[in-house]
Amino acid sequence: MNVTVDPAVLSAVLLAGVDHFAVAHNHSAGDVRPTTIDVDLTAKLMDAANTVGLYFEDHLVLSPRGKAFSFASSARQSKASRQWASSSRR
Repeated sequence: MNVTVDPAVLSAVLLAGVDHFAVAHNHSAGDVRPTTIDVDLTAKLMDAANTVGLYFEDHLVLSPRGKAFSFASSARQSKASRQWASSSRR
């Protein structure tokens, strides 16, 4: 599946006048493990944010049971987490 970043996401960040942001969404079934789409979207959001001088701090996956997954704090070996480790973030 081809994942794209909705320009409204970065527009909202720019209009808010901030340069650091995070996104979150829920997995209503309760499993917070990131899907392939979550991983791909995270990588694309990082690239898009860097292009316009923004700092994408984290992508959180939440469940109605109070569990959460954080891409930024995860040691998961995926293309998105490798980008976290190698990106030049302030």
